[in-house]
Amino acid sequence: MSLRFDRFCLNYTFSSFSRYLLKLNWEKANDLNEYYNVWHSPIVDGKQEELVVPITREVFRLERNLDTIIKILMSFYNKKEYQILDDFENSVKDQVKFRVKSEMTEDGYIPLVEGVQLLENTKEMLIASFLSVNNKRKNFTGPHPETVDEVINNIKMGQTEEGSFIINIYLPNDYYEDGQPSLLEEESDSFTRKALTIMEQASTELISKAETYEEQNNDLSVFDDSYLLGVSSNLCSAISEISSNGKNDVEIEIILNNKIDDKEDVRRIEIRKELIPIIDTVREYYKQDLTTEDYVLIGHVTKLHQEVDESEGDITLTCLIDGKLKKVKLELNETFYTIAQEAHRNKSYLRCVGTLKISGRVTTLTNIEDVLIISDDEIE
Repeated sequence: MSLRFDRFCLNYTFSSFSRYLLKLNWEKANDLNEYYNVWHSPIVDGKQEELVVPITREVFRLERNLDTIIKILMSFYNKKEYQILDDFENSVKDQVKFRVKSEMTEDGYIPLVEGVQLLENTKEMLIASFLSVNNKRKNFTGPHPETVDEVINNIKMGQTEEGSFIINIYLPNDYYEDGQPSLLEEESDSFTRKALTIMEQASTELISKAETYEEQNNDLSVFDDSYLLGVSSNLCSAISEISSNGKNDVEIEIILNNKIDDKEDVRRIEIRKELIPIIDTVREYYKQDLTTEDYVLIGHVTKLHQEVDESEGDITLTCLIDGKLKKVKLELNETFYTIAQEAHRNKSYLRCVGTLKISGRVTTLTNIEDVLIISDDEIE
């Protein structure tokens, strides 16, 4: 058996393979039992094939079953093993191509520091797009949802190409947050496809509004609603860093891989380096209006204030937000204020959950849901 086939067996999932068969117009005939489905091929020249496809990896002799399936596909399509496996791998991946261009990159090279910066911020741009799928915000802070980290860990990178410096990113196009949709229902866009759509529309919105901004005497209010299309300070920051802070033009190609016989759907975005200072301005503008729900703050109480005859009180919590030391104002009810007093008295850490708001230099936590004293051991 080939190394490629070994990798196919190692990564085999029924959801991905069944989608591949659907793209080839195979039909699911019936369930053989709780472990296998039966699939029928389209009829070609009066010929039809049948596959017995494992639903789970926990079947007897999985590799032998998959080997039989690949051999039937090789015979039916008159292709070699590597061609069948290539077809399968390509059918479940979309591609995003990040290209940076300037005088420095004409020979296909890029300074090491800028290359490292490019790699890191292609990931940050993807993360910003994934975060915007379910929740449009001007700023994203704090830990990522598990689904975002999981899909990022399943993205692969390809080598650069000559002529400019290019990074090829390959995303699984069949990743869904809540499992796979029913094979019998009309397909909806996957989590990854939604994120790529947001990347395209947010980048296009930035370019369009940047040009409007220049025409309208640098009025930043033109960007006020852009976050509804996925623009965020995180996305702006990633684009700026990918361009090496305005040294390079940036070209992004989003290549959607559809059915085997369908032409690829290519969307191109071109961001001129002259626009990067405006994108940096948008990033800072959005950072002035930061609101994040269910935000967890951990820090020390450095100030207490309570009016005479009042049970409620205000505190200042000194803590780290995105790596920077901040003094955060909180208004607490009687129960939470008593807990804060104890934390201050014992110099303990206080954990607070609420809605974080940053406006200029003022940072507050409102809609307080929980206040809890924690030990040093509980600090991550």
